[in-house]
Amino acid sequence: TLFFFFFFKQKTAYEIYQCDWSSDVCSSDLIRQRIFVKHDIFPLKEEEVKEYVEYRLQQAGTTEINILPESYKVIYEFSKGIPRLVNMICDRALLLGFVKESKVFDREMFKACMEELL
Repeated sequence: TLFFFFFFKQKTAYEIYQCDWSSDVCSSDLIRQRIFVKHDIFPLKEEEVKEYVEYRLQQAGTTEINILPESYKVIYEFSKGIPRLVNMICDRALLLGFVKESKVFDREMFKACMEELL
C-alpha cells in the first residue's frame, strides 16, 4: 500500500487575527462567525512572567513548589513572554520535577525542558 500525504500551509490563528478583515484573504464567513470577541493579548514583560507563574501556582493551590529566581530568565528566554509557551515550559518542568521527586526548580531544570521543547 502506498500512502500519499498532502500538507497545506494554513494560517495560524495569530495570522488570521492580524488580517485586515475587509480584505478578500480574511473575509471567510466561517471564521468571522465563530469569533465573538477579538482582543489582542501582548506578550508579558520579563518581570511579569514571574508574577504570572506565581499566580498560576497559587490558583493551583500549591505552596510547595519553589522556582528559583534565576529560572524565570530561562522561562522568558524560551517563551518570549507568550503565556501559552510559559505554560508549556512550566508544565514540562513540573513533570520533570515529579520524575526527579524534586520541588525545587532551578535554572538547569528549565534549561533541560527548553532543549527538549525546541
